[in-house]
Amino acid sequence: MTTTGTPPRTASAADESIAPIRNVRKYGFGLWLAIAWLILIAFGAILGPMLPLPDPHAQLTGAPFASPSSHHLFGTDLVGHDLFSQVLYGGRVSMIVGATSVVLGLLVGGSLGIIGGYLGGAADAALLWVTDVLLTFPGLVFALALVAFAGPSLGSVLIAIDVLAIPIYARIARATTLTYARQDFVLAAELMGATRTRVMVREIAPNVAVRLLAYAALGASVAILAEGGLAYLGVSVPGSLSWGSMIAQGQSQLQDAPQAAFAPMLAMFLTLLSLTFIGERLGASIDPREANVSG
Repeated sequence: MTTTGTPPRTASAADESIAPIRNVRKYGFGLWLAIAWLILIAFGAILGPMLPLPDPHAQLTGAPFASPSSHHLFGTDLVGHDLFSQVLYGGRVSMIVGATSVVLGLLVGGSLGIIGGYLGGAADAALLWVTDVLLTFPGLVFALALVAFAGPSLGSVLIAIDVLAIPIYARIARATTLTYARQDFVLAAELMGATRTRVMVREIAPNVAVRLLAYAALGASVAILAEGGLAYLGVSVPGSLSWGSMIAQGQSQLQDAPQAAFAPMLAMFLTLLSLTFIGERLGASIDPREANVSG
């Protein structure tokens, strides 16, 4: 007997490429705790001026070296600045640096990697040469030289860190493209007359994006750590609060107000730990072997 009805839906390449991301639910409370922390930091950094908090730059009367309390959650520093407000505001630069490095890495590095890996020939050779040159420079030395040449500002810091991030994304995208370039669904699209651009956008890019998104969390943590290092050395954004600069300033207050150094250190540590944990879990969701190793 012949039955009629709607035929079962066949999963497309794009559906299969995003399927691993749906598996993050099995990683439980730790993953959601890391995501919640990042949302909290981003919320505080963006909406800090709207929250009922003391001005981070204001010197509170009669409150130097105050210990953590209900009035000052992280206490105050040498001159009476509210450290909780400063930590929230200090997260702005870190969030901007991390976000821009991810966006430019995905768009610029990912696009260049797909083009070089799929087209091969001169395009691939040029990509390899440029990325080799950029990856040869010591990252911190390159960033210090660029910021010193352009002058310390948010723009120069973003350029220095983003330039260092792009080749890593490009290499990951290229390696992933080479893996998928000869897969059956790509060959089928080519035989059906799809242009190279359509193949790269519709067939290869969704699969590459999954791998890049798994790295993006780790890449953001590296960018935040790099900005913190520049700020600690005093060559980041002048006149702006940053976790790195707060740690540097708090070193001189360790005996009287250790919270001045430990509060931004804790915020940076938890942010980097959360990003690393998310990146590791996303990587494990793509490669089951990583899940077996990480437990």
